[in-house]
Amino acid sequence: MSHTIYTSFEEELPGEYYKIVGKVAVAWTLIETDIELMIWTVLGLIDLDKRDSENIKNAQALTTHIGSQTRIHILLSLVHNRLGDSNEFKELNKLFSGEFSELRGKRNNVIHCLPVIEHDSPISIMLYKVESKGKLKSNLHPYSKSDLYDIIDQIHNLRKKLTRLSVWHIAWPDRFESPREEQNSPQN
Repeated sequence: MSHTIYTSFEEELPGEYYKIVGKVAVAWTLIETDIELMIWTVLGLIDLDKRDSENIKNAQALTTHIGSQTRIHILLSLVHNRLGDSNEFKELNKLFSGEFSELRGKRNNVIHCLPVIEHDSPISIMLYKVESKGKLKSNLHPYSKSDLYDIIDQIHNLRKKLTRLSVWHIAWPDRFESPREEQNSPQN
């Protein structure tokens, strides 16, 4: 079976590939934006109800230059400072060190690796990844169209878990109305 490694704009990838990569990128950006919003809000830099553009610009100036891993460490530190080694903190830490980390790797593969298309097959993409940590190595990571859409679903589910966990709501009840409290309140 022949393969094509796409390395220039002159070679046209199947349109479906661009759609999938775009969906992965947007889904992940939403998670990273949520983390930024959490940091801004728990620090009191913005009020989610007011959406004051000047305060949002100031908050963005603080976190825009910080990588996503550092943002996570900042958020975890803020939550730990408030809650200590509580179950809520442990749950958030487990989410970031487990599922988040695993999906981040998958997302990075989809976004940053060179696509390799197998000819004469339905969209089956192998991502060509080159690493150099002491020695150069390259790998092909096969992904079917279904695999790629599963990654998108996993990212959306991760975002839902992060929202449902709502550790920041518990740590700063004066700044947030907890979804957990809404679920337990009687309906009018």
